[in-house]
Amino acid sequence: MSGKSRAAPAPGSEHRAPDLKGTRSIARTAQLLKSVAERGGTGWQLAALAERCELDKSTAHRILNCLVRERLVTHRPNGRYSPGPVMLELGLAMRGHQRFLDLAEQRLTALAGGTGLTAGFYLHSGDETVCAITVGTATTRDYVEEGIGHRRPLVRSVPGIAILIALQASERDAIVERNLTLLRRREDPRVPAYLEMLKDSSAACLSVHEEHWFTGVNSYGVAVCGADSEVCAALALSGSTDELPVARRSEIAKILRAESAELGRLAVTLLV
Repeated sequence: MSGKSRAAPAPGSEHRAPDLKGTRSIARTAQLLKSVAERGGTGWQLAALAERCELDKSTAHRILNCLVRERLVTHRPNGRYSPGPVMLELGLAMRGHQRFLDLAEQRLTALAGGTGLTAGFYLHSGDETVCAITVGTATTRDYVEEGIGHRRPLVRSVPGIAILIALQASERDAIVERNLTLLRRREDPRVPAYLEMLKDSSAACLSVHEEHWFTGVNSYGVAVCGADSEVCAALALSGSTDELPVARRSEIAKILRAESAELGRLAVTLLV
């Protein structure tokens, strides 16, 4: 075994086939871009961004310099890195996806108003969810507010677990294993709570957080499926235990499933 150290694999990359020559740099670049996009407002300091992507600072800095030259990333005067204008330019080609999100936000706004809860919509992205929309009251803000673009391993959230329990068992088990490896590497103390939540959700056929790890908050979620029954997103409703007591579980499940079906029809039409 060589004494030369090697960087740990980027989060979410463990499921890929062994890298061909040159593709490791592409995977690192993609991970940096995804992480930069999480903090469009505040940006990242180099050290924190490198740690997030499990890269050494020199490697991260070299790749970021290239991304800045290509305008995919902006290097601010305060030293932080944030999304560059080319990220927006690339997204302009996906007009159907933007229309889908606009309509989803309208529906979630109505859903939050009708239930008195906080509604969230999250895209399925490999082993992670991406926060796309959150609307509603501020009572559960600490629990649900992540910022648009924020990513979480699937096993670490209600919408993520909603996606997991909608997947085929072999795919679900592989993702859970990769998620747990990553979270344990990050020394996340809530891993047992995530596993308990996954177990309870699988039994209920509904993603369930009933104060599993966040005291005073309950949350429920379901997956959204698009064309060919592909799991493309998840929908969640959250509230304080006063606003959303366990006694409302059945009521909320019906509401979520009906809304999921509507969003699924939109997805089939627009996500092409």
